[in-house]
Amino acid sequence: MKWEADQRDGTIGWNPPKRQGEEPQSRMRATVDIDEALTDAKTLAVLDVWWDVRAHEAPAFSGGVRDAWPALMVEGLAVCKAESMAIGDFTRWEAARG
Repeated sequence: MKWEADQRDGTIGWNPPKRQGEEPQSRMRATVDIDEALTDAKTLAVLDVWWDVRAHEAPAFSGGVRDAWPALMVEGLAVCKAESMAIGDFTRWEAARG
């Protein structure tokens, strides 16, 4: 699997090329135990809210986010949004490439 090969290389995810003729670039240098990550209570809490946010295509919180919500959730949802956008960019690039 590509995921396993990437993890052996110490990378996660891909960014599409910025210019024609360039190759995709690794998104970040890291390794993740996906089984451990998907059983972590904090990870599951953030993902639970993320799926609700995506289902309704609406902001998770309105106004005073940093004051009213735990930093973990705010930061976790920001990571989810950025990763979702990166995955979409890359899959659109792959589809356009044929």
